[in-house]
Amino acid sequence: MTIKKILFNDPILDKISSKIELPSLTKTNDIYLDLLEVIISQQLSGKVAKVIYNRFLMLFENSYPKPEILREIDDKMLRKVGLSNAKTNYVKNLANFAITNDISINSIDSLNDDEIIELLTKIKGVGKWSVEMILIFSLLRTDIFPYDDLVIKKSIIDVYGIKKEGNQLIEKMISISDKWKPNRSLASRYLWANYDLKIREKEIG
Repeated sequence: MTIKKILFNDPILDKISSKIELPSLTKTNDIYLDLLEVIISQQLSGKVAKVIYNRFLMLFENSYPKPEILREIDDKMLRKVGLSNAKTNYVKNLANFAITNDISINSIDSLNDDEIIELLTKIKGVGKWSVEMILIFSLLRTDIFPYDDLVIKKSIIDVYGIKKEGNQLIEKMISISDKWKPNRSLASRYLWANYDLKIREKEIG
């Protein structure tokens, strides 16, 4: 099932969206589990991240890392399935946070976007980008623009021909994204997909 097409008040993005079909997303019922996957996937390719995440899940009964179990598991077991020392600490930080804080879907979804970012970035190892991925792909929040995402930056530089760098680049990106409100999450998904499409086209030749 694909998503309904919308116009972004931006001829460049409208052209991109006209040639790309995005799959629909399903709202999560487990923020804790999704955060674990985001942490484990950080700075890894999609394929490698999936392999390590699945190995991680297999360490636990019913493939579910209950927080009380995860925080007590031997670090060596986590490193053996592919987690770095840092990520081993990060997933345990999340487990401890989940034990002492309510991060159920009902609790989290009652908060606005900024409140969710403020809450979840208290977990060491969970940064703003990680929470933005949760907002877009798990909670289906519609107006998130992860301007610090490397692929988003590369995609915007490419399709809009931006020559700026650093803070000037960020300011320009935010200015462009203002036209996409209140659908910046969807716009971001198109930018990711367009970048992937161009990579595949180059590989084909």
